[in-house]
Amino acid sequence: MHDELWQRMQTQHIEGRVVLGTPDLYAAYLPPQILTGFRAAIPASRSICVAP
Repeated sequence: MHDELWQRMQTQHIEGRVVLGTPDLYAAYLPPQILTGFRAAIPASRSICVAP
């Protein structure tokens, strides 16, 4: 499934909003890594971090 999704992301124009939810235990270190990779793969993306 990962490979199929990645292929679709590479070949199509992507727009919209992405919501990333993580448990508190991972919130300090996981989102920066994920968002950095996402931004590199999709430069037109924009990230906004919101704390509960």
